[in-house]
Amino acid sequence: MCLHSSCRAHAVLLDCMNKGVLKGCTLEMPLVRSLGRDNGLIAVSLFLWGLGSGLYQFIWPLYIKSLGASSVEIGLVMSLGGVVAVLSYIPGGLAADRYSRKKNMIMAWVLGALAAPIYALAHDWRQLLIGSVFMNASQFCNPALNSYIAQAGKEHDLGRIFAIVYAGFSLGMAVSPPLGGLMMEAGQMRFLFGASFLLYSLSTVAICLIEERPLPAVQTTAKRGYRHVLMDRRVMILVLVFFALYVAGVFGRSFAPVYLEEHAGLSASLIGSLGTVLSIGSFVLALLMGFLSVRVGIIGALLVAEGLLMLGHSVFLQFAGLVPAAMAYFLWGIGNPVNSLTQAFLSRELAPEAIGKGYALQSMAQSLAMVVAPYGTGVLYSIQPGMPFLTVALSAPLLMAATVAIGWQRGGRGAAVRLQ
Repeated sequence: MCLHSSCRAHAVLLDCMNKGVLKGCTLEMPLVRSLGRDNGLIAVSLFLWGLGSGLYQFIWPLYIKSLGASSVEIGLVMSLGGVVAVLSYIPGGLAADRYSRKKNMIMAWVLGALAAPIYALAHDWRQLLIGSVFMNASQFCNPALNSYIAQAGKEHDLGRIFAIVYAGFSLGMAVSPPLGGLMMEAGQMRFLFGASFLLYSLSTVAICLIEERPLPAVQTTAKRGYRHVLMDRRVMILVLVFFALYVAGVFGRSFAPVYLEEHAGLSASLIGSLGTVLSIGSFVLALLMGFLSVRVGIIGALLVAEGLLMLGHSVFLQFAGLVPAAMAYFLWGIGNPVNSLTQAFLSRELAPEAIGKGYALQSMAQSLAMVVAPYGTGVLYSIQPGMPFLTVALSAPLLMAATVAIGWQRGGRGAAVRLQ
């Protein structure tokens, strides 16, 4: 049904892209065109999904709290969603290497969109778990999505392509958070999630418009399970280091809205506005990381990102007030670009017929971080509210050392240069 009903929308959307009508509300058109047609459509789809998610993403802990959850229970809701996502990647990685990646993505988009009406109808924080299962189970398509982006992109420029495609999501997230905060203060959460559902539906239409792409011709490895990837010591070291990076990107930040409400006295609308600052930071820093990945390699870009992450937590912890919080949120926007850099990094390390399973492991590490970080943050926050932010700031030098190590693990600078 999605493919047939989108034919008219297909013509309209492509005409708008060609004429530049979407300029200013999506990515700048030269950036979209540089991605190619299919990756450009994915960027537009992620922009629309970001608009829908941005309405509530940065007030999500406050919404859970408003339904009766304690600080530990807030962390539990967020962490259990991560467990579902982790489990979804196991079949998702196999499906990405064996079956149509486009169809995988369409099914996931539909499944995720159904979470919004469930959130709207919840009257207790436990009921949110049902919608969370839908939303996080939809992430089974991440290996297929990343494999498709890599296949449709230019192999020598994947760091830039991944950064720009996912910047579409960040740009969408930059627009809608203030509106979401105002809706929450007005008690219009059902209307909020209704708007999210509409935007998710439009995003699904856009993803239906991409072309089908054939799977890699070499299928013998693809038909095997995960064993050959798990036995690759080099890949597993990369995944473990990336896991630590993902934990650092979420730890502390996931409880920043609660901290700002309880200790800085900020309203939900102001906290929503800070979400916009974070998304703007994510968009700007994604473009910067894409540029740096070409100039100094992915390892160099990751080191810069880790320094910005440490600076953000230090500013948030040391200085009170709205302006320092805005500075910290802008710097915390580095989280999504870090994910894009690691995805581009892996694409050069995996055989084409095993790339889906490799991305599944990377996505599992990312979701495991979403399990560990919010719950761990909730526990530390209950002990001392500033402790989660201090923990990240102190761990950054260790992350930098690990990043340098993986850049040199295959014989010094030559390995790092190869990954540019």
